[in-house]
Amino acid sequence: MLGVKTVAAVAEAAPDRIGVRVAGNCRFDLDSARRLCLALEETGVDCLIDPLNESRLDALASLARHSNVSIAVCRAVTCPRAMMAAVR
Repeated sequence: MLGVKTVAAVAEAAPDRIGVRVAGNCRFDLDSARRLCLALEETGVDCLIDPLNESRLDALASLARHSNVSIAVCRAVTCPRAMMAAVR
């Protein structure tokens, strides 16, 4: 699963002024993304970008509510309305 130990090693080795972000590349369903977020919580990762293999903003919001890892979106935001929905 995405090499969580490798991600943790990189985050630990990175100087404080360098943030580590993990690209999910839209590869995970909601349950898998939740498990990944749980695994990443202790690694010092700044955020997980585009984790879900679907563009449903409600699913992204659910993931964000149930994780201590920040969730960033890019691909799911296709218009100003989607951007506003993502930040709510």
